Amino acid sequence: MSAAAATEAAPVAPKKKGGAMKMVLAILVTAAVAGGGAFYAAQHLLPPPAAPVAGEAAEEAPAASGGHDEHGGGAPVTGGDYFSLAPSFVVNLNDEDVSRFLQIEVEVMAVKPAALDAVRANLPVIRNRLVLLFSSQKFRDLLPREGKEKLQQQSLEEINKLLEERKKPRIDGVMFTSFVMQ
Repeated sequence: MSAAAATEAAPVAPKKKGGAMKMVLAILVTAAVAGGGAFYAAQHLLPPPAAPVAGEAAEEAPAASGGHDEHGGGAPVTGGDYFSLAPSFVVNLNDEDVSRFLQIEVEVMAVKPAALDAVRANLPVIRNRLVLLFSSQKFRDLLPREGKEKLQQQSLEEINKLLEERKKPRIDGVMFTSFVMQ
């Protein structure tokens, strides 16, 4: 068989089209996944930014405490430091007809750093009191916004009651950063 005949007998594979397009698509998908991973890491895995310098916190403190009376009412306090009462609280709600659950993440805020130190030192007792408070709630009472705000105020009062018993500075706010009922 001659070389010409062998060339004719062997099937010629057609050149693949779109190879460059597949390569560009693969690069774009890889970049998107890497960007998403970097964004997630920045939001969830990196430590929070450093607290303000002592002089900056002292400048903000008088303005922040002006609208907040001693009983927790008035305008919300801003400009303090935050502390998470992690892990999440998970409790059964006080309903007789069906099993209901509440999962709630709580952070406390204080203008005075000593108040957050007191929270850290008394964390087991604070968590215990909040578990008792949260588990005594009724599902229907927590459905409207007013019910959640009332529970938020009760949580603030419960924590401050403990801190006052121990002659420690009060916290200025309680925030629910996650609130799930089922």
